[in-house]
Amino acid sequence: MKPPRSALPLPRYVERKPTGAGWAHFFHVPTWAKRTGCPLHSEALGLDYAAAVKRAEEILLPAFDAWRTGDTSTATTPAIAAVGTLDWMFAEYRADRRYSKLDPKSKRNHEVGFKLVGGYILKDGTRLAPDGDRCGADR
Repeated sequence: MKPPRSALPLPRYVERKPTGAGWAHFFHVPTWAKRTGCPLHSEALGLDYAAAVKRAEEILLPAFDAWRTGDTSTATTPAIAAVGTLDWMFAEYRADRRYSKLDPKSKRNHEVGFKLVGGYILKDGTRLAPDGDRCGADR
């Protein structure tokens, strides 16, 4: 008889590492894929198990598999906000443990605020955040 698992299962190319704040999750693009020109990059997925698995299974792995099979119609690189932008700041806050500890109603209120601020239209007709309609709410 097998002993019970001590940790929850992780998707392919995702690993768990201990940090001072808890167990962090990371997506690693294999070395062979990097050498052959994979457009994806390794990234930290945060401390939240459910959010890490969701991002890996819904965004990163489908994009990786599409690249690997040469399916250019579905191969998309995940939307990653440029460092220093408002969307990047929102993403950084979402990855923080303080955000993950919020109750669902507070998270929903935060997302409404992100959408409101990110969707603000400036005098020149551009949005305050380049991706203001979504502001990463579906990530």
